[in-house]
Amino acid sequence: MKNILICGARGIGKSTLINRLLADFPDMPIFGFYTKKEQPAGDGCCPVYIHDASKSIRFYDNINLVGKCKDCHGFAIPTAFEEYGVEILHKIPHKSLVVMDEIGFFESSAYTFRSEIIRLISSDCLVVAAIKDKTTDFLDSLRKRDDSDVFYIDLDNRDCLYAEIKPILSARIDELAEYGG
Repeated sequence: MKNILICGARGIGKSTLINRLLADFPDMPIFGFYTKKEQPAGDGCCPVYIHDASKSIRFYDNINLVGKCKDCHGFAIPTAFEEYGVEILHKIPHKSLVVMDEIGFFESSAYTFRSEIIRLISSDCLVVAAIKDKTTDFLDSLRKRDDSDVFYIDLDNRDCLYAEIKPILSARIDELAEYGG
């Protein structure tokens, strides 16, 4: 199964595009994760949490706090990826639609979590992922994979990229359903 990776700068619309694409398939169960940066806390840092995409209720606790941002600098908390993040990814059934929004540099030292990402991208699942437009060995390796189509989103193409990706995603979801997804 060929995956769909959407790469672009912060705030350019990767998550918006993914949410719009997945909304077209309301009956399809979605697994994987979303990360969300929240408003600054009392210390001025913006906490970043990982959430299970298969659950409608989100919680905010130390177990899913993957990092903090302050003054455009990120501080990763790898244990949240290595424990809660791995738990999310490890339980995904075969032939599933998987969202990974977003894969970035916080994962740099979360080696088990990164292995789970690679396992799913290499599997019979269909992964739709947002990839931060940064240079790290891990992110560069994801963008170079033969089993994934990479779409770069920017100000010039973000409004038309949906029309380009939707038929590709639709065909791949049909393929998942045909083979028992």
